[in-house]
Amino acid sequence: MQRVRSASGEWFGLLLLDKPAGLSSNRALQSAKRLFGATKAGHGGSLDPLATGMLPVFFGAATRLAGHLLDARKTYRVTAKLGQATTTGDAEGEVTADLSHEPKPELERIAAALTACTGEIDQIPPMFSALKREGVPLYRLARSGIVVERAPRRVTIEALTLERYEWPALTLTVRCSKGTYVRTLVEDLAYAAGTVELAAPEAIRLAQGQAVPAPDAAAGPTKVYDLDGRFIAIGTVSNGLLRPDRVFQR
Repeated sequence: MQRVRSASGEWFGLLLLDKPAGLSSNRALQSAKRLFGATKAGHGGSLDPLATGMLPVFFGAATRLAGHLLDARKTYRVTAKLGQATTTGDAEGEVTADLSHEPKPELERIAAALTACTGEIDQIPPMFSALKREGVPLYRLARSGIVVERAPRRVTIEALTLERYEWPALTLTVRCSKGTYVRTLVEDLAYAAGTVELAAPEAIRLAQGQAVPAPDAAAGPTKVYDLDGRFIAIGTVSNGLLRPDRVFQR
């Protein structure tokens, strides 16, 4: 990093930090502050602890530029494991559903799911995120077993490029707007690729022959599971609704 002194005598600069896996963005920021002896610093957008990649770190007066980068489009390369759901939406969480024994989705279904999840979409932020509820980060609530309602947020997925698909691994390049949670996007893709997981209230309604909302699922026939991974029905998705064709658990 090249440091420059402003007219007021304040040092400022920009560091492009290659963040390793296992290090949170805040820990990386604090390490950089100590290394350069900075009193004022900020970063240009959080990366999950498991993620690697470029983390812009601003020092001194340069922190005033951080807001401009936060609004910029971002590109990620992600490898996802299909067939399992976890409490956190990534590899750190406990497995809550295991569908890996089911037939894998064909490449055509994966391609259709990518198309369905491209463009302007609504995302519900995950509980394991840095968003705050009454000043408390959601991830702290989640670690205490507390789940709160989160309002959906509109984000833009400009491009989803499939690089590799070898069951259960799926590697993608994602170009997206600010505020996009890649782990949530991967979950949406998994649902759209051929299966729907339902929470208990929706599973009960489906068992009674009622249609339930499935806005992120691809149109057509689909297998339906509850959140414990139990196969409960075969249904058809049309116009954002899942209608039961045959129910196996009541």
